[in-house]
Amino acid sequence: MDGDGIERALAEALNVIFDLVKELERQPYKAQYYAEQVRALRTETETQHASAERIREEKHQLRADYGKLKQLAEREREQHRRAAEAASRDLEALRRQNAELSIMKWKAEGQVKQLAS
Repeated sequence: MDGDGIERALAEALNVIFDLVKELERQPYKAQYYAEQVRALRTETETQHASAERIREEKHQLRADYGKLKQLAEREREQHRRAAEAASRDLEALRRQNAELSIMKWKAEGQVKQLAS
């Protein structure tokens, strides 16, 4: 190799070395960037897990509340059914009483007519 060839080879080798040095200098920034990305993803994952847990708790609470409301509605339906049955019995008793009073009135009117004649 002549002198120019050696200089060119050395220049190319130096360029490769400088490129490698620049790449190595950038590596910490890349590592830092990726570490920040990982931290951000972990934070987001933790937030999502917390949200999912909160939603599960709310769902559980809603189911419990629904169960209580369902029981309350069933008790109220039963109370209304009993009240309706009692009202129906009372109405039937009043109808019988009214019929008895009508018969008594009819008999009394008949007796009044007999006494008047």
